[in-house]
Order: sequence, then structure tokens, then C-alpha cells
Amino acid sequence: MKDQQVINLNNLLRPHLRRQQKKTASIPERDQTVGMIYARVSTADQGTGYSLENQIEALHRKAASEGVRIPPEFVFVDEFSGKVSSRPKFDQLNSLVQNGPAGRVFAFSVDRFARNTEDALRMARQYRQSGVRLEFANAQID
Repeated sequence: MKDQQVINLNNLLRPHLRRQQKKTASIPERDQTVGMIYARVSTADQGTGYSLENQIEALHRKAASEGVRIPPEFVFVDEFSGKVSSRPKFDQLNSLVQNGPAGRVFAFSVDRFARNTEDALRMARQYRQSGVRLEFANAQID
């Protein structure tokens, strides 16, 4: 009788355990010592301190201060308005967030990364679900 109860209990718990395994297995392990940089300028930004050189330099400094290495092929630069949701290098970055090895993404500021704070928060959640942490040179979203 006891054996029958154990078997029945295991049968009852099996679906719950499968759901728990799927939840924990769905977040991939990423190398937190490897990062990617995203920088963006639009023509309206020129001369405002948002130059690509300034952004990239600040992002390399931030990454280095946290012990994160940025391979040259993981530096993504767009010269598009932030109002455009599809930006070629941004799209490449997002593809690597889903399938790549890097565990961190660095952007200069929310307005350099996303159209607005709401989009940045949505992206941060998506990145976190992929095991990637989004960081800004002048702020942080957790």
C-alpha cells in the first residue's frame, strides 16, 4: 500500500517537477566576463557629447572596470534615429543576445539604446531571460 502511495505521489508531482525544470533550464548560462557594446548616434546628436568615440570609450572603461572583455566583433554601432525600431546593428546585437556567448551588454544611456524607458525595461527583461545583463554607463536597470 505504501509503495502504491509513493507511486501515486510521484505521478502527481511529475508535471510540477517538469515545469520547474523547464523554468530553470530555460535561462542559459552566459559568460559574464565577455560583453557586447551598443552605441548609437543620429545626425541630430553630432556635437552634443554623444559622439560614437565618446560612447565607445566610456563603455570600454565601464566594462574593463568590471573585469569584462569586449571582443572587437562585439562592438555594434548604428547611425540611426532611436525612433526607428529596426536598426541593423541593434538587430545583430539582439540576435546574439538570444544565441551568443556574451553575458553582458553595455550601452551609454537609455536614450542611446531604446526609444524610451519602457522599451529599455522590456528589453532588459528579455535579456535577463536569455541570461544576459543590460548595463548603462550612466545608470543601471535590474
